[in-house]
Amino acid sequence: MPHYLKFSISLVFALLGLWAFVALPLWQGVIGFIVIVCFGSWLASRAFKRYATPDEIKEDLQARLDSD
Repeated sequence: MPHYLKFSISLVFALLGLWAFVALPLWQGVIGFIVIVCFGSWLASRAFKRYATPDEIKEDLQARLDSD
């Protein structure tokens, strides 16, 4: 996954969080900022994560055993 897409997602949510911090009253803005930025970071790290299939795991383990 290209890193610029993950960076773009994080940047958009950081800007949204900054907007919430400025536009909302004090405590709601702080909480909104924290929630939005944390969600953006989580989304950027998880949105494009690929999980291996059981067959790929078996092949990888077999290749590691054979290389030793």
